[in-house]
Amino acid sequence: MEDTRIRNFFVILILALLVGGLIKGMVIERQPIVIEDNQGRLEEETGAEQLNEQAQIAVHVNGAVNQPGVYYFQRGERVLDAVERAQPKPEADVNKLQMARRLTDGETINVPLIGDELLGNVDVDTASASQTGRISINQADQKQLESLPGIGPAYAQRIMEYRSANGGFTSIGDLKKISGIGEKTFEGLKDLIVL
Repeated sequence: MEDTRIRNFFVILILALLVGGLIKGMVIERQPIVIEDNQGRLEEETGAEQLNEQAQIAVHVNGAVNQPGVYYFQRGERVLDAVERAQPKPEADVNKLQMARRLTDGETINVPLIGDELLGNVDVDTASASQTGRISINQADQKQLESLPGIGPAYAQRIMEYRSANGGFTSIGDLKKISGIGEKTFEGLKDLIVL
């Protein structure tokens, strides 16, 4: 009988330690890891963010900022986040930027000085779009999207909703993910659009 009591005591003790360890693991928060690069930019990552590198996008911020360079963001972050991270100079005219616009991978944000003409937020595809007359599916408004053949108000709205939900298109082929835009419609659009 005493052997049974001792064995039950150890079983209860082991179970209590296991349950305590599980509770402790659920309660403890992951502390952010702060990384400072050689130009003084700070990035915070948690273990979950480190595993989710595919959700990161790269954005080049230059112009009237104290820390120009390439920064990494999670999809869905805004121009405001990029400009703040690059530390705008006092003479920066951030009111000329679309601060609430979502960032897209590979873009460049040129922060103008007060009195300068806006160079705009440019990526390679957008720069070529202005020269070739193509429409950027990541930046076009409803009216611009509707100017494309086969794209009416409903499709234009779906394209803009997809951009908002996914942080933008990563390839022009992603346009086929829009309900109702199949291979045939895409073939008619692919030479008229850029990211």
